Amino acid sequence: MSSLCVYLAALWNNPSTPAANEFLESLWIAIPLAGIPVTFLTAYLPGNGGWWWLLRVVVGSFFGVMIASFIAASGVDYHDSRNSGLLGAPFYSLAIGLFVLVLEL
Repeated sequence: MSSLCVYLAALWNNPSTPAANEFLESLWIAIPLAGIPVTFLTAYLPGNGGWWWLLRVVVGSFFGVMIASFIAASGVDYHDSRNSGLLGAPFYSLAIGLFVLVLEL
């Protein structure tokens, strides 16, 4: 669901504007800081908990953060050479996400 919302935000940035680029850049931080704790709320649903649930949450968070951050990075366009560094954004988000996961565990 978060990837769909990020995809729609990336589509909104066509043609790219500085304000929309800045918004998409802020998503690189917001995706792991908001998405991972929300994923842990599924423990309160009936039948959840245990180590299988935890494994699914950790793996899903890992891939979800990477995919959503990559979509956000693909929507940013500076119209110059700064675009070459945008593929580092998913790893930046993943580092923040791993820190959040460690705090949640």
